[in-house]
Amino acid sequence: METLNKINVVYWSDYSSPYCYIGEKRLRSILKDMKIKDRVNIKMKSLEIDSNSGPKVSRNTNEYISQRYGISLEEAKNKIEELSKLGKKEGIDFQFTDTINTNTIDAHRLTKLAKSKGKDVDRVIYLLFDGYFSKNLELSDKNVLINIGKEVGLEEKDIVHMLGSDEFIDEVRKDEREAKKMDIQGVPYIVINNKFSITGCQNEEMLKKLFIDALENKLEITKSGLIKIADDGYSTPINNNDSKKDHGKVAVKRVLVHDVFDTNSYFYIDEKTNHGFLLDPGAEPDKLIRIIKNNNWTIEKILLTHGHFDHTGAVEELYNKLNIPYFVHEKGELYLKSTHYNLSRYCERNVILNDGQYFKNGKIFSLSSNPNVQLRVIHTPGHTPDSVVFYDEYNKLAFVGDTIFKDSIGTTRYFGGNDKDLKVSILEKIFKLPEDVTLLSGHSEKTTVGREKSLYMF
Repeated sequence: METLNKINVVYWSDYSSPYCYIGEKRLRSILKDMKIKDRVNIKMKSLEIDSNSGPKVSRNTNEYISQRYGISLEEAKNKIEELSKLGKKEGIDFQFTDTINTNTIDAHRLTKLAKSKGKDVDRVIYLLFDGYFSKNLELSDKNVLINIGKEVGLEEKDIVHMLGSDEFIDEVRKDEREAKKMDIQGVPYIVINNKFSITGCQNEEMLKKLFIDALENKLEITKSGLIKIADDGYSTPINNNDSKKDHGKVAVKRVLVHDVFDTNSYFYIDEKTNHGFLLDPGAEPDKLIRIIKNNNWTIEKILLTHGHFDHTGAVEELYNKLNIPYFVHEKGELYLKSTHYNLSRYCERNVILNDGQYFKNGKIFSLSSNPNVQLRVIHTPGHTPDSVVFYDEYNKLAFVGDTIFKDSIGTTRYFGGNDKDLKVSILEKIFKLPEDVTLLSGHSEKTTVGREKSLYMF
């Protein structure tokens, strides 16, 4: 073992993320099992899930998780059960019912204070996670933080001074600025030897393999771009709703394309860079290509609200001629590849797409030219199992596909449609958006959340 290398690990985390707690416990357990703890240098960095939240968030855990992940209350309940099972495997006793959701900046500051005083930082991290999730302590409460600090040997006067001042705030914000520069969208986020980045609390086999490769110098330290390992779905998204961001001015151009059905396709363009996304190119690819070239736009991705052929009919030609990758929800693969499910065979069409890329609920699509221009995925099954909304929180826009229209709602009569799912998607997801959000659908004029809420009784 003497010939093996040191491993540098940077771990971005927040104390209010259950996945960070699971990931941190799993990471240290793996290092212990592999007997390589002394060869791994772990540098913990702060990244608040929601730096804009107040000292105490007044909503229960079900509601908090529903809002955080853009899912229904029933889905939030299922996620809590899943998290509890994951926690038990790592020896964590999650007590979600009484968790006090709160701002965590002072907890991060306490960790940095402990490090500056040479105290047991690992112990501080454990006590903060355990206090938040198992003992239901309020991590913005000064007395809670004083008691945790004293338990690891910090002087009470030092803790009180830190809490009453701006000490270590700059250090926390520096970590978060670095995360923003790296376009980190969720925690935990791990970088190994400045080579591989990992989002989510990945499984043991994946982590062990990476550490073995690092020890054997197969993961050399590099200053080039990170190789990203895809999010496994076990991460907490970051709230990037920062009013100081340069979000840029976004232009939305609706193009009505004609085939068996008339469908709204949308160009979503950052006016500063002329880069953007194309949503639901249902037909007339030559027309769409002409618009792109005439405006000198660069379309980075094609985003699909669902897989019916009247929303995907122009994709193949755009992909072949302009090399634009296209993306659909993970439940949409069947719709892209089956003329039966995407309905094209019943309209004398043959739409089959084999090169799609798939995403999960909560995925954030950012422009490479301006990462602050973002669309967040909200899974809204009902019209089809793969139906989604692409939501721009800053510009208050939501591309809703065929889930809801001006003066009406989507149909569920086609393959995979479900009335109950549609109702939940509209009431618990779309209608939970601010009332002044503009809804842009596949087959109607634009409308707003507030207008549609006032019209419909379910």
